Formats: sequence, C-alpha cells, structure tokens
Amino acid sequence: MQATSSWGSLWMPLSLAYTAAFLRQEGHQIKLIDCQAESMNVDELVNLVAEFLPSLVIINTGFPSIKGDMKTATTIKHFDSDIKVVAIGMYPTLLRDKMLEEYKDVDFAVMGEPEWVVNNLVSSLDSNRALNGNIGLVYRNSGRIIINPPQNFLNNDINDLPFPARDLLNNEAYRHVSHNEKFTHINIARGCTYKCTYCNAPNYYGNKFRKRKVESIIAEIKECVERYGIKVFIFWAEEYTLDQGFAEEVADAIIKNDLKITWFARSRVDNLNTALLEKMKKAGCKGLSLGIESVNQHVLDQVHKGIKTKQIEKAIEMAKKVGIRTTGHFVFGLPGETKQSAYETIDFAKNSKIDFAQFYCAVPYPNTPFGESAKRNGWIGNGDFSKYHLAESVTRNESLSIEEIQNIRRKAYKRYYLTPKFLWKSIFVAIKHKSVTPLLSFRKWGIL
Repeated sequence: MQATSSWGSLWMPLSLAYTAAFLRQEGHQIKLIDCQAESMNVDELVNLVAEFLPSLVIINTGFPSIKGDMKTATTIKHFDSDIKVVAIGMYPTLLRDKMLEEYKDVDFAVMGEPEWVVNNLVSSLDSNRALNGNIGLVYRNSGRIIINPPQNFLNNDINDLPFPARDLLNNEAYRHVSHNEKFTHINIARGCTYKCTYCNAPNYYGNKFRKRKVESIIAEIKECVERYGIKVFIFWAEEYTLDQGFAEEVADAIIKNDLKITWFARSRVDNLNTALLEKMKKAGCKGLSLGIESVNQHVLDQVHKGIKTKQIEKAIEMAKKVGIRTTGHFVFGLPGETKQSAYETIDFAKNSKIDFAQFYCAVPYPNTPFGESAKRNGWIGNGDFSKYHLAESVTRNESLSIEEIQNIRRKAYKRYYLTPKFLWKSIFVAIKHKSVTPLLSFRKWGIL
C-alpha cells in the first residue's frame, strides 16, 4: 500500500504466490510474473502472454499502483479480449462498488484474501456454473455489476494453503536492505482483533487472529533455507505478538530445530514482555517494528489505538535491553492531531532509544472508520486514489491542513535522520553490506 517499500527493498508478491500455489495444487497451469523483479516492461509482458496463452490473468492491485495495474489490464485485453482479468488486493476490497464500474477491462474483483475466492471462480468458470454463489466476488451479469456477500474469514483455514510458489519467482531479486541478503516473508497468521479506526486490515483478513500451525511455519522456513538458500525472514502478521503464547511457541520451535536464521516482526507496544523478547532474540529475531502512531494520548484515544504512552517507552526499553533493534512507526494527521502533538511525536522519536523511525501521513482509506469520518467532514482534498499512500497527505483534520501534514512529515525525517550521527551510521551500514540502499532510501522517503 506504499509507493515504495519502507526500507527500499522489493517485496515478494506473497498473495499472488499463495494463489498460484493453490491453483497449481488444483491442477491448473500457472505462470507467476513479478515484472518489477524481472525489470519487465509492458511489451515484454504481452510477448509472455502471447506465448503462454492464459485464459485468466490475476493482477494484484494497490492504491498507489492502481493506474499502472489497470494499464496492464487494458494492454492484456487489447491483445486478446477473451482473456478474463481478475483484480485482487486492497483496492477492490475497499472499493468493491467502484472497481468494475471504473475499470471496464476488469472482469472480476475479489474482496478480501484472494486464494479461496479465485479458486472457486476458476472452478465455476471451468464447469460453467453460475457465479452468484461465489462469496467475496464482484462480477458483471448482463451489464449489471453484482456484488456477492463478503467472505466469512473464519471459514478460510490458512493451514490448508500450500506454501507460496517461490519456485515460480526470482528469489535473488528480493534482498533485505539491512543485510543485502535474500529474504522472504513468512505469513504466520492473519487478522487482527483490535479496532484502530485508520486500519484497513480487518477488511482484508478479518478481525479474528487466525494462526498457522507452528510445525507448518517451521517446515516452510526449512524449505526456504534448504531449497532457496534464504536465511532472512519477515514474519508477516498484523501483530506477531498478538497471541504471546503463540509467539513463544514459534520462537521455541526455531530454537529446538536449531534454525540459524535472522528474522524481523512487528508488534504492538502493549503485547511485549522481557521473557518473550529474550526468547525471540535467542531464536534469531534482530528487529521489531512497533506501531506507535503518536505519543499524544488524546490522538491515540481518538483512533481507538488502545495503548498508553507509558507502554511505548517501556516496550522500547525492553527491546533495547535484550538487544533487539526497534523501528518506530508514526502517523501524522490523525483525528485530534495538532502541530503541538505532532512535534511532540517528532521530539520523542528523535530523543528515544528507537533505532529507526518511519513517518507517515494518515490515509483515509474507504470503508474504514477514519476514512468514512474524513469523508463526512469534508476533510479529503484529493480524490485521486493513486495518491492514497503513506508518503503523501490527501486529507486534513480538525486542526491541520493537507500541506501542513505533508510538511510535518518532511520535517520529521530531516530532524530524525539528517544528523551527523545517523549519516555516519548509514554510511557504515552501506560499506559493511556493500549496498547503497540505505543512502538511496533518503530520496525514496521524499526528504532529499
């Protein structure tokens, strides 16, 4: 959902890789292409389509990439109008009533996690069955756009999914910025039980924390190490520590299996304790992303974050003590934000013991409480959904204009990163790992 990755690293298209593996398991011929990883232009993609002659093309979409995604759909349709195009991702999930209305070259759209919906769609098309029973699907019928009922995510057992089809991708292309080593995401759980008003995750994965079996996670890690030579991982879940018992089980299993891996995860600040962090460290955890958003209690309460400011400092201190690096994630322009509260957050980030910071602009995603509130209040100043990403402000709030929020984010990066101490640290990391990515990230973050 960002124009570029937070850390300047190219991320593997995990949803497509899962969907490809699921369809292949059902006996379908699959080709999976990451055009960014392969530096493939549109003409080269069309040549590949001409060679493979697919009956169905699945395109993963996001808000920042929607124009390019839809250009791809149009190009494919112009090549062969009989090819059916399916759009998956956050865009059709949050804009289910607009996707097919705005983009005529898309035949089907999926609301929420795609694997089961796409598999049912392909099965229906193969057998010429009616589509009205396919939950989570949007489609056309005699010129009318039909929106089927949404998925009940509790019916989707993620333990039934095969491992992502990494063998269909160029694994050499995905390198972690801090190591310049191959890395991949491991989806360990889906869904979140919290009610943060700005978050779009419940729309995509539901509001129940659905865990994978620990033995399945370990088996996937082993496959990545042994088959693909991948030893750096991001444990992908809305919150790795949402269920602390589960987090301990995963760490224990890594230690028991003597897996010499490096991994990163993300957590709320109120779901940590020293014993868990020590176990994570022993299991190879090197970094933890903390969803802080703001250090102003009024702002946190306004967005139903459910944390106290004291818990922020405590979480950072605990992680520092056990030797796990932290990245603080901060959002400017949420309801209740003022210039004073924003600069309090910047000062905290600069003076705290976090190792890295990411600063974002609040995004009023459709069908989220914050997005709907911003729409009702007339705060949204830019209706171009391709501008809906965390590096650009498209909405004001009660106190701050769009321009002020954008400027605050820019100043936050400058005050945090453009210091002699951090610049020397960045140069050291670049030299040590023979990578210029940390330095180039300044430009990607929009501060140079």
